[in-house]
Amino acid sequence: MRESGQRSQAGGYRFGTFSGVYVPCLLSILGVVLYLRMNYVTGMAGLGLTLIMMIIAISIALLTILSVCAVVTNMEIRGGGAYFLISRVLGPESGGAIGLTLYLAQSVSVVFYILGFTEALVLDFPGLAPWFREITLGTGIAVLFITWLGADWSIRGQYVIFGLLAGSILFFLGGALFRFTPDIFLSNLMPPASYDGRHFWTYFAILFPAATGFLVGLNMSGDLADPARSIPRGMLFAIGSAAAVYLLTICLFAGAFPGTTLTEEPYRCFHDVLPAYLRWTVSVGIIAASISSALGTHLSAPRVLQAVARDDLLPSLRYFAKGHANDEPRRATLLTGIIAGSILAWASLSRVGESLNQVAGLLTQFFLSTYFLLNLAAFVESYAKSPSFRPRFRFFHWGTALAGCLLCAGASVLINPWGTAVVVVILVLLHRYLRSRGLETVYGDARRGLYYRNLRTSLLALAERPDAPRNWRPVCLVFSGYPESRLHLVSYGCWFEAGAGLVYLVRVLEGDPDHLQERRGNAENQLRQFCRERRVPAFPIVMAAPDLDSGIRAVMQTMASTPAAPNLVLFGWSTRQPGMGSLRPGILRFARGLDMGVLLLRPGRSEIRPEIPKRIDIWWRGLKNGALMLLLAHLLTWNWEWKRSRIRVLRVVSDTAEVPEAQADLESLIHRARMDVDFTVIVSRDPIAEIIHRESADATLVMLGFELPTEETFTEWARHQASLMPAGPDVVLVHGTGREDVFS
Repeated sequence: MRESGQRSQAGGYRFGTFSGVYVPCLLSILGVVLYLRMNYVTGMAGLGLTLIMMIIAISIALLTILSVCAVVTNMEIRGGGAYFLISRVLGPESGGAIGLTLYLAQSVSVVFYILGFTEALVLDFPGLAPWFREITLGTGIAVLFITWLGADWSIRGQYVIFGLLAGSILFFLGGALFRFTPDIFLSNLMPPASYDGRHFWTYFAILFPAATGFLVGLNMSGDLADPARSIPRGMLFAIGSAAAVYLLTICLFAGAFPGTTLTEEPYRCFHDVLPAYLRWTVSVGIIAASISSALGTHLSAPRVLQAVARDDLLPSLRYFAKGHANDEPRRATLLTGIIAGSILAWASLSRVGESLNQVAGLLTQFFLSTYFLLNLAAFVESYAKSPSFRPRFRFFHWGTALAGCLLCAGASVLINPWGTAVVVVILVLLHRYLRSRGLETVYGDARRGLYYRNLRTSLLALAERPDAPRNWRPVCLVFSGYPESRLHLVSYGCWFEAGAGLVYLVRVLEGDPDHLQERRGNAENQLRQFCRERRVPAFPIVMAAPDLDSGIRAVMQTMASTPAAPNLVLFGWSTRQPGMGSLRPGILRFARGLDMGVLLLRPGRSEIRPEIPKRIDIWWRGLKNGALMLLLAHLLTWNWEWKRSRIRVLRVVSDTAEVPEAQADLESLIHRARMDVDFTVIVSRDPIAEIIHRESADATLVMLGFELPTEETFTEWARHQASLMPAGPDVVLVHGTGREDVFS
């Protein structure tokens, strides 16, 4: 396969390590900062601090490259570069947010390199200064035209540029070496007297774009013959070569010129170290470096946008998914040119040199956020201990990825805390918007592996700690059946849980289990879709069983043996026939034997809307069931729909003489329970059903305790419970285990 652009069967060019990664990366790394800002920062901050800045920048780049290498050697890489990696590891929301941000950052990078080219041209030819804006915009149009022709033309052109740049670097390094003086070197070692320590990170922000070019090779992933091989090799060799050039340049020029000269004439120093007949190589070098960097970035940015569009994260971007000859993203290329041109038109209004520093600071913020997420992606993959994470790249550890995250976050905040906040807000808003769209992924990201690891750790820790009343949380089995027909059961199950526990939605399919597997799978998918569409925070369970009774028993017994065992079971109360419909009372006793409290819900005519004041009536007969009723009522008020709720505890006595004692008992109960609850003592000898109907007719929810029936007493028990239920409110019959402690 030819290095420079053999066409693949898929329709795109497939480049090798040297042409597709190393050369584009190196040309993007070595350029504007090297010629126009390196000496300036050395003169302003001193050699020692400049070396520290450069080492930090290179360290961030190197750690990020190690993370990228680990991920790209663990999966099949297609187009999109950093976006592709982040989306496949952290999910489409994070990938989409950083993909769009990275695309804009790279569009700004094009501006940065073109401004650097124009600044160098004006410094070489001062007579062109009045034409600064026209030259800048004209260069932008020329770069757009070349990238419009396609990757093959740009890659081929970079060979010539690479040769010119390499020659220029060798000449000025050699010239600086011959001019090197130890005394000058030592005088520049410490910061000058005018240095303000507060500006360390300001100068770092100016230097950092020197370490950002390696993403160009990554973003060309869709045009590489073997991305898993080419990307690690190309990026590591590129950052190593660039680091050597930068460090040599800093040290040699610090020993060749006094600090004031480095500050006032940073670009002229490159000319002065060379004889007159070779000074043209400096001009050629900066022109070649800046134009090649602009070309490389303008080439890679549209591919990021195209990859985002092809994943259909945003309907408005579908237009940019289409590729033309050799799958060139010409639509995205044109948009990139328009964005870059608009920023160029604004930036070129500033004085020569000022606009470059402003754009450099903006770029630093965006790229640090990208590097942070790339390191985070690798950290999640490794830390989650997923069996699928088997990278061929061995020089990686989750600790290096974590170090990269910390360095990126720390540097970003220290450079500009407000700028960091703006970038974070942009990423969060994009993430929340993409998440709100309910994006479905088929590729599987690493978040699930991380959740599994955390779940495993938590479950093991949970199993080691004894259960105690103070730790009680609602874990509810809701036998909803087909939930669309029993929405009230689903709603109350989630309300009782209130974000403090777990909810399982259960559906039992009756028939021969061997013949119900396909139907069971479909029913489970339906439940999952129901939870997803209605945003129900529950886990679906579908059981195939010969009959309803055995299916319910199987679910309860199976779930009772899990670390997060249910402590509540919620059934619906049949409105057609008093009781539990086709269920037998043995089910209730079976649940009680598994230490599960039993809830039976009969829906009424109440409207549960947040703006409507609500009242929860608890009919008190003692702590056995009362403790659970109080806890459930309290949890209800945690929900948005039940915020304006009043809890009322009612107790019936037959004689006025019993009132003081009953009031004292309830007052003590409420005080010890630490709940905002009203209580009422009713004196009456009327049948209890009449009292409940009279007092709770206007309630929203009525809670009644009950004892478990036997097979023999079930019919009479069901009629009695039905007689107690007022027609208007929702009613929940409650049977506690006695282990619920409202005083903990």
